[in-house]
Amino acid sequence: MVKIEFDKKRATKLIFFADDSSTVRKLVSNVLDQAGFEYDCFEDGEDLVAFMRKYADRVKPDVILLDVEMPLMNGFDACLSIKQLFPELKAPVLFFTASDTDDSEKQAREVGGDEFIVKPFSPDKLVNLLDHWVSKTTGWDTGQVAHVVSRQDKRVMIADDSRTVRKMVTMVLEKAGFTVDCLTSAPMEQLSGIA
Repeated sequence: MVKIEFDKKRATKLIFFADDSSTVRKLVSNVLDQAGFEYDCFEDGEDLVAFMRKYADRVKPDVILLDVEMPLMNGFDACLSIKQLFPELKAPVLFFTASDTDDSEKQAREVGGDEFIVKPFSPDKLVNLLDHWVSKTTGWDTGQVAHVVSRQDKRVMIADDSRTVRKMVTMVLEKAGFTVDCLTSAPMEQLSGIA
């Protein structure tokens, strides 16, 4: 096993990474721990996007590392969602995959990816790439999200049996600064206490 050099300067750099393989998550976590990076890991793109939507005002990743093939939301769709939800995001997006095809690399670039890494990769290569890309990032430009603050005390309830509709409406309303509660259906007893 390759020994990764710890650098305390990396402790100020936050890496988000998503991979559906628990083995890959453990391996990457181990490498990031040894190198000294801060990180959060996610089981798929949907979990990552949901986390970013919930904590966008408090958590600013320096680099986002995405597996291409994941259930629920793959890496390409996650990247597109992140770029659409957070156009001010300056964090580089790095894709990693076992699929070494020109089409995959082309698609990664088309959705806004900055780097395409083929699995398996060596731990030192991953750390070198992260060191390179964290120096290129500026995090979020917080001046562009100030308009959200005035609606934070507003609450909206959505009742729809379509998961897709609930997700789309929630995304739009939360981006506009509303707090959203979702129901799969709205029986009268659930609505009776709402004023």
